[in-house]
Amino acid sequence: MLTRLKTDRTSPRHVLFMPTHAGNIFPYLPIASQITGASASGVENRYGDASIAEQASGLARDLRDTLPKGAEVICAGWSFGGTLAYEVASALSEAGLRGVSAVLIDAPVAGPDNRAEPFLAIDDRFCEFFVDKAGFEMKPYPSLRTLKDALQAVDPRLTDDLVDQLYLRYALNQARWLRYAPSPGNVPVLQLRAVQSDWPDQNFRAWEAACTRYGQRRTPGDHYSAIAGKNAAAIAAVLSEDACALATQH
Repeated sequence: MLTRLKTDRTSPRHVLFMPTHAGNIFPYLPIASQITGASASGVENRYGDASIAEQASGLARDLRDTLPKGAEVICAGWSFGGTLAYEVASALSEAGLRGVSAVLIDAPVAGPDNRAEPFLAIDDRFCEFFVDKAGFEMKPYPSLRTLKDALQAVDPRLTDDLVDQLYLRYALNQARWLRYAPSPGNVPVLQLRAVQSDWPDQNFRAWEAACTRYGQRRTPGDHYSAIAGKNAAAIAAVLSEDACALATQH
């Protein structure tokens, strides 16, 4: 259920990284390694075939049985993971857990009232996500067959079937995200918007409307580079602070 990424036995604070579109947590490793004053774990999603609401409900139910008593929980997520972070944090708070907050990393909302076109280029986005994280310089992004060959050259465990499963999970979550609207909630939420991100303000207004305790900060990079390289340190610095206080101060 939880993959421990960093342990700090002196602090009750625990950062939980929610799975991305494709259901993995590896993009968070550069961030987790630089967090101070908190433990960090990646949340494995065994509910990936369900709706966003059902995924969040299942993850929250599992986490209630897993988290240590008295833990101060920060649910964090990038892009689609931010959607899950908010919904899981809301579910945990409604279940009676105190000190729960959510940090969304450049996590826009699609939906009928927002610009949805960037969500529709599934092949390009999928390739961009995996190719950039694998360290390749391949633009325009390759076909799925070329992508498989490139990834398998780095890690032979990434079989055709596994990449197909990841791609399907990615595509299904993209479709769910297009129809998503945040449920109203009182959990503290801090949105970290990448300064070079293409997403306009209108794709973030749904969060402001749904969240009674909502704040924003700007972090370096674009939607993808915000969580990589030196930019990951800026995200880690925020997650090392009191996210509940941050969300109400900005």
